[in-house]
This record gives sequence, C-alpha cells and structure tokens, in this order.
Amino acid sequence: MRPIWMKLKGLNSFLETQEVDFEQLTSQGLFGIFGPTGSGKSSILDGISLAFYGTTARNSTNFINVNTDKASVEYLFSVKTKRERRYLVSRSFKRSKEGSIRSDGAKLVELEATGQKILADRVGTVNEACREILGLSREDFFRTVVLPQGKFSEFLKLEGMERNKMLERLFHLEQYGEHLAALVKNRVQQWDGQKLEKEGALSRYVQVSEEQITELGKQEQEIQAALKKNEKKQKTVQAQLQEAKAVAEYQKEYEKLLQEAQVLADSKEEMELLGHNIRQAEIANGLVPWLLEARETRAQAVQQEQEKERFYRKWKERQEQLEQAELQKKETEERSQEEQPKLQLQIELLNQAMALEAERREEEKNGLIQEQKRAENQEKLKDANKKMEGLLADIEHKRQQREALLTQLQEIAVPAEMIQAAAEGDRVTRELEQVEKQKQNLQKKAKRAEKDWETGNQKQQEISRKKQEKQQMFRQAEQEIAALKERLETWKNMEKEKEALFKLQESCEKEQELLKKIQEQEKFLEETNLSYETACEERDAAAAKKTECDRFYLEHMAGMLAAGLQEGEPCPVCGSIHHSKEISAGKQEDMEALMKEKQKAEQEFQKSLTRVSSLETSLGHLRETLDSLKEQQKGFIEENPGRKYEEAMAAYEAREKEHKAVESLLEEKTSIFEENQKEFYELQNQEAGLLAKIQSLSEQIQETKAELERISRETVEPEKRLAELKQKFQTEDFCAFYQNIQEKLKFQEEIQNRKNQLETQIDARIKNSEKGKKIIEELRTEVTKSELFIDQSKKRILELKQQIQEKAGTTEFIQEKKEELEQRLAALETAKKQAVSQWETLQKDETALRENYTEQKTRSQAAKEQAEKKEKYLEEKMKETGVEERCWIEEHQQDESVLQAAKDERKAYEEAVIKSKTQVEQAAARLGGRCVQTEQIEVLGQENEHLLQEMKEGQKAFGAVKKEREQMEKSWEEKKKLLQELEKVYHKLDLLTELEGLFRGKRFVEYVSRYYLEYVSREADQQLRQMTGSSYGLETDGNGMFLIRDYKNGGALRPASTLSGGETFMASLALALALSSQIQMKGAAPLELFFLDEGFGTLDETCLEVVMESLENIRTKRRSVGVITHVEEIKNRIPVRLLVEPARMGEGGSKIRIEEA
Repeated sequence: MRPIWMKLKGLNSFLETQEVDFEQLTSQGLFGIFGPTGSGKSSILDGISLAFYGTTARNSTNFINVNTDKASVEYLFSVKTKRERRYLVSRSFKRSKEGSIRSDGAKLVELEATGQKILADRVGTVNEACREILGLSREDFFRTVVLPQGKFSEFLKLEGMERNKMLERLFHLEQYGEHLAALVKNRVQQWDGQKLEKEGALSRYVQVSEEQITELGKQEQEIQAALKKNEKKQKTVQAQLQEAKAVAEYQKEYEKLLQEAQVLADSKEEMELLGHNIRQAEIANGLVPWLLEARETRAQAVQQEQEKERFYRKWKERQEQLEQAELQKKETEERSQEEQPKLQLQIELLNQAMALEAERREEEKNGLIQEQKRAENQEKLKDANKKMEGLLADIEHKRQQREALLTQLQEIAVPAEMIQAAAEGDRVTRELEQVEKQKQNLQKKAKRAEKDWETGNQKQQEISRKKQEKQQMFRQAEQEIAALKERLETWKNMEKEKEALFKLQESCEKEQELLKKIQEQEKFLEETNLSYETACEERDAAAAKKTECDRFYLEHMAGMLAAGLQEGEPCPVCGSIHHSKEISAGKQEDMEALMKEKQKAEQEFQKSLTRVSSLETSLGHLRETLDSLKEQQKGFIEENPGRKYEEAMAAYEAREKEHKAVESLLEEKTSIFEENQKEFYELQNQEAGLLAKIQSLSEQIQETKAELERISRETVEPEKRLAELKQKFQTEDFCAFYQNIQEKLKFQEEIQNRKNQLETQIDARIKNSEKGKKIIEELRTEVTKSELFIDQSKKRILELKQQIQEKAGTTEFIQEKKEELEQRLAALETAKKQAVSQWETLQKDETALRENYTEQKTRSQAAKEQAEKKEKYLEEKMKETGVEERCWIEEHQQDESVLQAAKDERKAYEEAVIKSKTQVEQAAARLGGRCVQTEQIEVLGQENEHLLQEMKEGQKAFGAVKKEREQMEKSWEEKKKLLQELEKVYHKLDLLTELEGLFRGKRFVEYVSRYYLEYVSREADQQLRQMTGSSYGLETDGNGMFLIRDYKNGGALRPASTLSGGETFMASLALALALSSQIQMKGAAPLELFFLDEGFGTLDETCLEVVMESLENIRTKRRSVGVITHVEEIKNRIPVRLLVEPARMGEGGSKIRIEEA
C-alpha cells in the first residue's frame, strides 16, 4: 500500500480542511512530522486509521473537534500486485445530541482509466473491502505501520514466558491454544452425531443380503427362458398370418386389374376417331400462319397508302405558313435597327445621374449621423462633468469614515494571550464534558453486559442439564431399537415364504387362465368345423357347375373357332384360307357370354378349393392346441395348487401380523430416538452459542473496564490544566468567558471588515476619477471633429445636385424614366427574336415534312408488293395440302393447347393399354396359383393375439422380478456405502481424540511462538547488518535469548543488555522491522511506509548521529520511513518535513504545510 494524498476536516485539532500530499512527502524516502505537543502530529495516523477501519489508532471515541459536530476524511492510495490499482476511500462522522460519535457515510471507489468504479458504499462493506485489499486486520495494520521503539526495546530484553505472551499478542497465537482445543472438542461432538446418524440409517438395511439378490436372479432367468420360447412360436404364427394377408391383397389387386383392362378395350373405337380429328387439326394449324400473314400484309398496305396522303397535306400547309413568317421577320428587323441606338444612349445618361443621386443621399445621411453624434457627445460631456464633481466629494467623505474606524479599533483590541487561553479553556471544558458522558455510557454498557453474562450462565447450566437428560433418553431408545431389530432378524425367512406363496398364487391364476383358454378353444373349434362343412358343400356345388359349363363350351367350340378366323389366314383344323361367314351376330354374342360363364365357374371352383384347404389346416392347428392345453391341465389337477395356496396364505398372514406389530413398534421407537437425538444436537448447538456469547460478554466487560480506566487516566492532565487557567484568569465558566471573547473578536472583525471595505471603496473611487477626466477630454475632441465634418458635407451635396440636373434634365423620377426606356428596348428585342425564332421553326418543319412524305411514299409501294407476294405463298401451300377453300382452314383449326390435350389423351390411352397388360401378367405371376380365405386369416390372427397376451403376462412377471432384484441391489450398494462412511467416521473420531489430548494447555502455542521467533531473528539479523555496515548481528540461543554477534571483536557473542544506548536503538529498530515484516506477510499488499513514534530526546548527540545514519540506511525506493518527534537536531537532518502548526486564538484549528530542506 502506497499513500498518495489525504484530506482531513474537523478531526481532533484540525478544524478546517487540511491536505497531505504523500507523494511529495515520501519523495526522498525519509520524512518527518514535527510540531509541539498537542498540535495534532498523531492525528495524521488517526486519519489513515479512520479511512481504512472507521476507528482511530488510539481507539479514541472523541475525535471530532470541539468547535464542530462533523468530521470527514478522504484517503487516496495505490496497491501494486500484478498491476497498480488506485483506490479512494471517503468517510464522514457526526456528533449526536447525546455527545456520542457515529458514522455518517462511507464509500470506497477504484479509480480506473474509464472512470470511477464503486466497490462499497456502506460502513460495514467498506471496512470489509479495505481489509480484503490490504489483507490486514486493524490491529495488524497498527502494529505494522506505527513502530514505538521503546516497546520493542523492551521485547529485546524480555525472557521466557513474558516474551512468549508478547509474541502471542503480536501474531494472534491465541487461536492455537484454548480456542483450537474448543474447536477440536466441538468437532468431536459433531462427528459423534454423524456416527449415531449413520448407525441409525444402517438399521434400515438389516434384511438386505447377497443371497436374496442371487435367488431373484435365478427367477428372472427362468421367466426370461419361457418368454423366449413363446416369442419364437409367436413369430412363426405371425409370419403365416402376414403371408396369408399378402396373398389376399394379391387376389384383390388381380381382380381390379382385369376390370381396368376391360374398360380400356371398350374405349378403342373412340380413340381411333380421336386420332383422325388430330390429323385434320394438324393440317389446318399448319396453314393458319400463312393465312394470317397474308391478311396482315394486305391491311398494312392499305394503312401505308392512307399515311402517305396525310403527310402530303401537312407538307403543303407548312409551306404557306413559312412564306408569311419570312415577311414578318423582315419588318421587325428594320424597326429594331432604327430605334435601338437612341434608347441605349438615353439609358446610359440616366445611369450616371442615378449614381450621382446615390452619392448625394449617402452624403446627406452621413451629415445627419454626425449631427446626431455631436448632440450625444455634448450631452455626455455635460453628465460627465456633473458626476466628476460628486465623485470627488464622496472620496473625501469616505476618508473621514476610515479615520473614525481606526480610532475605534484601537479602543476595543483584546490581548492575544487572553484569546489563546480562552480557546484552550473552552476546548478542555468541552472535552471533559464529552469524556464524562462517555464514562456514563460505558458504565451503563458494563452493567448491561454483566447482567447478560449472569443470564447467559443460568441458561447455559439449564441447557447442559437438559442435554444430559436427552442423551440418556436416546441411549435407552437405542438399546430398545437394537432388541427389536434382533427379533426381526429371526423373521428373515418370511421373504422366502412370501416368494413361495407368490408362486402358488401364480399357479392358481395360470390354472384358471388355462381352463378359460380350453373353453374358448373348444368353442372356436366347433365354429370352425361348421364353417368347414359349409365350405365342402359350396365346393361340391361349384364343381358341378364347372362340369356343366365345360360340357356346354365343348359343344359350341366349332362355331367359336369359325367366328375367330380371318380371310387369308389358314384354319388350324383343315388348313383352308377361305372361310365361310355363316355365324350371325346373335350367336357371336351367345358364345362370348358362354365363355365368360365358363371362366366365372372356374374361378368359383378354385376359391372353394382354397377355402376348404385353409379350413382343414386351421382345424388341424386347433386340435393340436386343444390337446396341448388339456395335457397342461392334467398337471395342475395332480398338483392341486388352490388348496396349497389357501393353507400357506393362512399361515403367512398370522406370521405377517405379528411381524407388522414388531415393525410398527420399531418405527415408533426409531422416531422417538431420532427426535431425542435431534433435540440433543439442538441443545448442543445452543450451548455452544451461549458459551461463545458468555466469552464475548466477559471480554466486553474487561474491555469496558479497561476503557474506563484509560479515560480516567487521560482526564487527569486536562483537569489540572483547566484549574491552572481558571486561577490565572480568575474565571470559573470558561465557556461563557470564551463566548464573551469570541463576541468581542467578532465585533472587532466586523469593524476591521468595514475599514477594509472603506479602503477598497476609496481606492476604487480614485481610479474612477482618473478615468472620468480622460473620458471628458475625449468627448470634447469628438464634438470638434463632428462640427468640421458637417460643414464639408453641405458643400459636397450642392455640387452633386448641379451634376444630376445636367445629366438627366431633372432631379426627380430618374429611376421611373430609366425603367420606361428599358422596357421599350426589351420589347423591340423580344419582337425581333420571336419573329426569327418562328421563321426558323417553320423552315425546319417544312423540310422535315417534305422528307417524311418522300419516305412514306416509298414504304407504301413496298407494303403493296409484299401483300401480293404473301397471297401467292398461301395459295401454293393450300394446293400442296389439298385444301381448296380458306374457310376449311378456319373450320378445322384448333387451339394448340386443345390439340396437345387430345394428343396426350391418345398417347395416355396407348400407354395405359400396354401398362394394363403388363400389370395383369405381373399380378398373376405374384399370385402363383395361391388362394386364401378370410376365415383362415381370422384363425391365424386369433392364435397370434393369444400368444401375444401370454408374452405380455410373462414380461409383466419378468419386470416385477427384475425390479425387485434391482431395488435389492441398489439397497445393497447403499448399505456398503454406509458401512464405508461409518468406517471413515470411526477413523476421524480416533484422530480427533488424539488431537484433543495434544491441544490441552499451551504446548502447541509455545511451539508456534518458537517458530515465529526463529524467523524474526533471522530477518532482524539482516536488518542490523545493513544498518551497522556488518558490524553487528542478532541471534538467539537454545533458550530463545537474544544475543549480539560483535564482528568488530572477532565475531564474539554477548548479551543484548551490554549494548550502549545507540546500539540498543539500532538492535531494537532491526527487531521492530523484522516483526513488522512478519506481520505484513499476512497482508495481500505490501505496505510501503511505516512511522517511528519515539521520544528521541533521551539520546545524546553521538547516539542521534548513529540513529540518523541508521534511518537513512533502511529507507528504500519501496519503503519510506516517517519520524514523529519534536527534537530539533533530527528535524535538521530530515530532507522532507510535514510541519503541524497549533491552532491560534480566533483563527480556527491546526494547520499543515510541507517543507523541503
């Protein structure tokens, strides 16, 4: 921590705002704080302490100046770890009506490049943040920053127990003594509670064992094997069912494709007619472009001829307009040449006259301005003379008043000694009053703490008694729970009986399900048998109908063969190529009907055969399944599981009733045990809290009494001083005396202020009189200049009027006359331009129209020739396609989209015929002569559902056993984990018991003290060598005594008590620095300064020389040394000095300034 700047106000003797620039103060590494006793030297340290921790270094509770009720401190510092950070901490305090001081606000901000970052803005959070930044508590900070050499000199000569006690205070080693023993004892109690908790939790897993887990695993494997067997059988039946459904779908698809093929055959004639219409439309559509082109060219030829006539008429009209415009242009140009020169000359003369007129007006304007300015200056000159007379009279009056005030000041002057004594007496009186109030508050506080301590002791004894009672209760409950658990151990075999009972129940349920399945199977077999008989009857009827159709078909085979022969093709019977057409149309239709009837009879016969075959297969499966079920039923009849289940159930219920009663009792006892245990721990925590509170109250009582003694000691000197002042100035009420002096001083200050104001006013008026004389002289000069300018201006105006009369012939309406001439000149120019422009425009139009007419005449002739050529092309195309009339093209023409749609329809028909033929062949190949009935699919579906239901029930049983096994395994893992945790608890309790014995007394504190002493002595040796130029060293012997190594005398060892005054100071300072460094090691940021608050007045000149050389040797760039003293010889050796000047009567509080040598 490096200080940068601090601002104080209202703190102790500092009434007004005082600032300390630490960067300037620590620039040389060594600085001093000097001032008389009571001036406020130590208040600099108080300011730093208040900024960081909200309290003063001396722990004072009355640090606000008596002349104000508020105090504030702002402290800017930096901390450098990885990078430098700057912080600003601000605090304010105020005195209440009762006289106590409390915090009025606190804030800590970090100063960054982008602005301020608020880290804390409340008293508590600011204290905590400062401790976190510095890494030091308030006590450690004071011991590190302020090094009172006399105290460390005492430490240098201490021995044994006294030195250990001092190290214990400096390094807070109390935590390694009784505090650590209490902490270990508290931990033992906590781990005892965990042991009881773990043992109670372990009692819930008494019935969990590896044997039970193994038995459940075997049951799980048996059920899984049965499931796999049923699953295999179900897959076989499901495959048969899927195959039957596929064949049924193939049959439907085949019949549907046959119907679609017949529909396509019926549309053949309609499609042929559509093809004829498409061919005619294609011819007509091919001629349509030639027809349209011929018509379009003929219309264009007529249009071009009409456009040619229109252009010719426009051209003739424009020729006539051009001749008239040329005559008008010639007349306008002649008139313009005659009048334009005259008008331009007249306008030029008028322009010159207007310029002279403007100059005349400007001259008149300037003359008026000068006349006005002269009048104003004359008025100002008159006022200035009048004011100057009044100012001189006022100056004389003010001088007389000042002399009167000087006389009055001399009469009311108060001696400086009386003022200083009054202020000191008033300050001491107020301080003693504040101290008295503070003592009363502390006494009240001590009484409250003693009362709270007695109450806490009584509560602690009551809680301790209750805790012992609760401990006895839950120990007794623990024994009862153990006895009940032993009884439950005898009923472990109940789980096996329960499993056997569960198996008997399952056997009963399976017997009932088997009986139900047999009944359902017999009913289904009967229904299937009836369906089989009906199918056989339908098969015989279909066979008879098929035989009849075959016979009738053979009888008409010759006629059907003749009807199918074509002329020119050989007969398959006789080989002739000439055939007789004797069969009528009616017979042909009869033959087709006969053919369809024959095919239908064959299909019906095939369906009946397939149905009979399927039902025969189903009957076989059903009989096999029924026989298997009846075989299983015989086994259940022999075992008789129903009777066995009833007997076992009765015995199990009797034992379970008794078991539940014991479990209920165990649960009740466990609940009582846990409740007592919980209450015991709550009482234990309450007792620990009360003990801590009692200890805190004891410390508070001791601190309060110590504070009262300290306050009493501090008031002795002020009371003595106040008595001396009262006797010297013969007054008892110094507050009233001080108030009277203050009123006189205030009146004196008012008169002095009035005198100062009069002197300021006199000086100001003298300066104003000198300025007034200068202004009067300047005004007189200005008036003379204005009169001369007015005379010259009047002469110039007369000359300008004569020149205007000569140029314009008049002195009035010159502008209007000029504007009239300009308008006439502009009108001539405009008329000339319009005539020329009109002639040029008409000439261009006539030329353009003549050229357009010529071009249009050429286009009209070309359009006529093109129309004749297109007509000739159309007639040739019609002759090529055999079309004679143009109207035929329009009649048979079709829109391209309609024609394309007809083509698509024709093409789609042809593709559909090919596709239908292919699909019928593919469907017949997929069917492969197979046939299946709906009844067969139903039978297979029912069998599949039956098998799935059995698998579902098996999986349910498998899941229940598996879940029970997994839960048992989980409980076993939890039991093993609890056993491991309980083993760790036992081990921890063993260790804590050993530590509890080790930390009794202060053996460990003494060990830590020796450890700190060794490190302190090593660093003190290095510091002493550096300060003395390696002349002396510091060591410790086996008993911890400090010894001096004298290198000037061959490295001889001698006791520290043999050192001279200066040598003792250097050794003590080295030890102080070492102790400070060790304390700083606990901090987060290194402290870059410390103060030596030591009375150097006891040292002789030689020792002072050694001291100063030592101080100059220990200062570094990273550490500045500050000396707080009033010894003049040291002051002259310090390069940078902070001078504290005590308060003067009537001039506020103490003042601070920095002085460099």
